[in-house]
Amino acid sequence: MPILLNTPIESVARVHRRIIPALKRLGIRTLRDLLFHFPSRYDDFSNEKDIAGIFPGETVTVRGVIEKISVHRTFRKRMALTEAVVRDETGKIKAVWFNQPFLAKNLKEGFLIRLSGKVAKGPGGMYLQNPSYERVGERERAIHPVRSQTPEASADALVYPVRDEISNGAGRTSNGIHTGGLVAVYPETQGITSRWLRYLVSNFIKLRQNLADPIPLDILKRNNLPRLSEALFAIHFPKTQEEARGADRRFVFEDLFMIQLRALRERSRLKEKRAPEIPLDIPLVKKFVASLPFSLTDAQRRSLWEIANDLVKPSPMNRLLEGDVGSGKTVVAAAAALLAVKAGYRAVFMAPTEILARQHFATLGKLLKPFSISVGFRTGAEKRFSDAQIVVGTHALIQKHISFENLGLVVVDEQHRFGVAQRSALSRGHTRTEIPRTYADTGLSQTDADRLLYEDITYKIRGCAFRVKDEIGLGHKESIYQKALAEAFRIAGLRFEQEKRIDILYHGKKVGTYQPDFIVEDKVMVELKALPFLGQTEVKQVWQYTKGLPYKLTLCINFGPQEVTIRRIVYDTARPRGSAVNEEGLRDSALVPHFLSMSATPIPRTLALSIYGDLDLSILDEMPKSRKPVATEIVEPAKRESTYQFIREEVKKGRQVFVICPRIETPSTNSESVTNMRMSELQKRIWEVRAVKEEYRKLKDGVFPGFRVEMLHGKMKSKEKAAVMERFKDGEIDVLVSTSVVEVGVDIPNASVMMIEGAERFGLAQLHQFRGRVGRGAEQSYCFLFPTEDGAASRRLRAVRDAKSGFELAQKDLEIRGPGNMFGVEQSGFSQHALKGIMDAELVRAVRREAIELLKTDPDLQNNSALAQRIEEMEEEVHWE
Repeated sequence: MPILLNTPIESVARVHRRIIPALKRLGIRTLRDLLFHFPSRYDDFSNEKDIAGIFPGETVTVRGVIEKISVHRTFRKRMALTEAVVRDETGKIKAVWFNQPFLAKNLKEGFLIRLSGKVAKGPGGMYLQNPSYERVGERERAIHPVRSQTPEASADALVYPVRDEISNGAGRTSNGIHTGGLVAVYPETQGITSRWLRYLVSNFIKLRQNLADPIPLDILKRNNLPRLSEALFAIHFPKTQEEARGADRRFVFEDLFMIQLRALRERSRLKEKRAPEIPLDIPLVKKFVASLPFSLTDAQRRSLWEIANDLVKPSPMNRLLEGDVGSGKTVVAAAAALLAVKAGYRAVFMAPTEILARQHFATLGKLLKPFSISVGFRTGAEKRFSDAQIVVGTHALIQKHISFENLGLVVVDEQHRFGVAQRSALSRGHTRTEIPRTYADTGLSQTDADRLLYEDITYKIRGCAFRVKDEIGLGHKESIYQKALAEAFRIAGLRFEQEKRIDILYHGKKVGTYQPDFIVEDKVMVELKALPFLGQTEVKQVWQYTKGLPYKLTLCINFGPQEVTIRRIVYDTARPRGSAVNEEGLRDSALVPHFLSMSATPIPRTLALSIYGDLDLSILDEMPKSRKPVATEIVEPAKRESTYQFIREEVKKGRQVFVICPRIETPSTNSESVTNMRMSELQKRIWEVRAVKEEYRKLKDGVFPGFRVEMLHGKMKSKEKAAVMERFKDGEIDVLVSTSVVEVGVDIPNASVMMIEGAERFGLAQLHQFRGRVGRGAEQSYCFLFPTEDGAASRRLRAVRDAKSGFELAQKDLEIRGPGNMFGVEQSGFSQHALKGIMDAELVRAVRREAIELLKTDPDLQNNSALAQRIEEMEEEVHWE
C-alpha cells in the first residue's frame, strides 16, 4: 500500500509505537504534519577538524573509529555514564554521554562515527560532552545490524533512506543528518527528541515531491522565493544559514499570502451581501451628544462618524473599534445602536462575562433613557425583556432557540474573548438575516445544537461513505460513488430517496426543480461530489440550492483524489414541509446585520486583521480630559508593609480597594522537551478559588483588620457574584479580593486602589485591564504590582509601570518579546512564520500587493486550484479570534 501525505502517523510502519502519543502532542497526526513541523533553530557543526587540532570551549565535528566504549554509573547520583574513546590519524579523544546507556549497544568498537559537540576539559584532559553522533558508511551498518526496542536506539540503528539524496548535493555536503554542517533542532515534547524527528523527516522527505505548490511560479520568481519542494528540503537539511533563511522566508511569505488572500476575499464577499440601510439621522445624533453629562473627545466623534457612514451603506459593516480602557467605546457603540433602533431595527450587545454584560446593561439604560429605548438583559441564568429593542447578554444569546427578527447591529465587546463560532452564531447562525455557517463534519467547534443535529443519522452516513472509500478506493466518477453509496445505505438499514425532485417557485409559478443525490430518513440531504477538493464555491452553491428546503441539514460528501471530505451545511429556518422554494422569500432573508467589534487591547486577531484588511479600524487614541492617569508602582518585598499602610489610609478616606490574586500557573518541568503538561481548567479554577480564600483570610485577619473585606471568584453562583458587586458598588465593601473575573466590565468610580499579587504571572494586556478598573472617579488612583516573594521587578512589569496607554504598552511588549512570544501560536491560531512576518513591513506590503494583483485576474482562484485548496485548509486550521 503506497504511503500518502495524509496517511495517519500511526499507520506508518516505520514510526515507533511508543512515540506516537508524543508526536500527536506536537500536532503531528499525518506525514504532511511531520514535513511541516519546522526546526526552531540549527546547531552549527560545520567546524570539522582533526582530533589533534581541537581546543577546549569550541564546537567541532570530528570523524574517527571507536576504540573503546563502556557504561558505568556515577558513585553519588547513580547516573548512567557512557564513555567512548574515538581516534583518527592525528590522535584520540573521549566522548561522554549522560543517561544514554543504550549507546553501548548501538555503537560498537570498530565503528566509524562522526561526533559533533562542545569540547570540555576535565582532570583526564579534553573530552566531547554529550555530542551528537552518527555512524558512517553502509558497510559498518551491514556488519553490525542492531535493532533495539527503545525509540532512542531505533532512531540511531535504522538506515536513513535519504542519505544518498543528502550526500548528492540536494541539501547537504555530508552524509549525515545528526552531525556536520547545520543540524536541525525541533520543538520537542516529553518522549521524543530532535534526533528522532530528524530521523523521521529524513525517512519521508521524498514525499514532498507529491505536494502541489500553492504559490504561482511567477510570484515566486518576482519575490526570489524557492519552490515548495526545494524549500521543504532546505528548511530541514540546509547547507548554509543563507539557504535556511531563504526557505524560512518562503514559508513566512506563504502564510502571510494565505491570510491576506483570505481577508481580501472575505471583504469582497461581504460587500456582495445586503445589510439594513440605516440612515444617518444627524439631528438624533446631536440630541444624543447633548444629553450626555460629558463632552465627547475628538476621537469619539471621528469614530462615530466612521461607524454611522458604514451603517448607511447597503453592504454589512465589519469594523473594529479599538480604544484604551476608559476611552469611551461604549458611548460610541450606544450611539450606533440608537441609530439602528430608531430606523426600525434591533441591536444586540454581547459580552464575554456576566459582570461586563450587567455593566453594559446598566450603562446603556442610562445613556438611552431620554430616547425611550427598551434595553433587555439575557444570560444563562437570567432573562429580562428579551424582546426589547436592544438586548445585552453573554453567550446565552447564541442558544439555538433564540432568534432576532430585524437584527440590524451586532456589537461584541472585548472581541478577542469570543471564538469565531460564537460570533458567527450571534450575527448569523440562528437569525433570518444571514447564511448559516458551514463547517467540516469532524474536528471543528460549533454550537452544541448544530453539532448534535441528527447525530446518529450523520454518523451512519459518514460510516457508509468511508466504507465505500475503503472498498472501491478513490478516483472514480461521481456516478459510481452514487451507486455504491446507495448500496451502502441499504446494507446499513437507512431509508433514503434518490434524486427526488423538489419544485422551485417564483410568485407561485414553478421556475425549476432541485434534485439532491439523496434524502436520508426524510431528515438529511446528501450531495455527492468527485472533485480535486471541496472549495467554498461548491459549498456555497449547495447552500443556495438548499437554504429554502424543508431540511435543516445537508451533508456535502466529496470523494477527492486523496481523501474523503464531508461538510455539514445547517440552515435553521427551513420552510414547512410540502411547500416549494420561493426565490423572492430567499432574497428577503439575505440581510446581514452590521458588525461592530470593540477591544481595549491590541491582541492577536486585532493586530493581524487590522494589518490584513478584513476589518475596518476606528481608533480612540485620546482619553477624556477629566480622567487622571493611574499612578503605578512595583512593590518590592521590603516595601510591602509601607504599601499596606498607604492602602489603609486610602480606605480611611472612604476609598475602596481591589485585590487581585495570583494567576494559577501551569505546572512545568525543567526539561525543555516537556511543553505539553497542562493543568485542566477545572484544576485551575479550584486552585484559584483556594488562592482567593487564603488571600481573603490573610487580608481580613492580618492586614486589614477592622475593614469590610469580601471575596469574589468564578465558582460563585451568578446571583452571589451580582450581589457582591452590587454591595461593592454601593460602598458596603472596603476591600474586594478577587480572581481575574473583574478584568473587564467593572465600573466603581469610588475604587482608587488596584493591588495585584503575583503580578509577573499575568500578561501585560491583562495587567493593563486590571489597572483600568480604577481611576474612574475624580480622585487620584493607584495600581500596586506585587511580584512573588522571590520575583524581581522584571522588564515587563516596568513596561506596565511606565506605559501610559494600551497602545504604548502593546508596542513595548512587542519589543520585549517579539510577535511569536507575545501572541503565541496557540492563542492567535497563526503559525510562527505568520507571526514573524507581521513585523516585516516591507514583506507585508509585498504580500499584499501580490494578493491584490492575483485577485484582480483570478478573483475566484479558478486558475489556482492548489492555492484555493490551501486557503480552505487554513480556514479549517486557523481560529480567527
